[in-house]
Amino acid sequence: MERGLVVGAFGVLLVGLLWAANSFAGAYGTGRAEAESQVLSRRPEVVLFTEEALPSTPAGVTHADLGQGVEPRHEYRGLRLLLQSDDRLFLVPAQWTDESSTFVVPYDDKIRLRLLAPR
Repeated sequence: MERGLVVGAFGVLLVGLLWAANSFAGAYGTGRAEAESQVLSRRPEVVLFTEEALPSTPAGVTHADLGQGVEPRHEYRGLRLLLQSDDRLFLVPAQWTDESSTFVVPYDDKIRLRLLAPR
């Protein structure tokens, strides 16, 4: 009986610690995102060229179809480079809100990009 109480108390303690760590991580991530959104204008502006159209274009991002025979065919403006990791680019709209999407674009020979100095 005593052993069961000790195991039960340990289980409750472990669940509580995991819940607290999860709550802290969520609050920390939200705070970092809010801070990053305030200085997003310091990040390089990206003009993205892709062979295929992206599934959706968020508010503030413009898309131009450059026409048949032009490779890459699609141009997107109004994006900022959030970060680059391995062979992926993480792009966000220049006018980012907490409801904006992050584009994860594979950095391969199917895309081109032009980085513009922050204005």
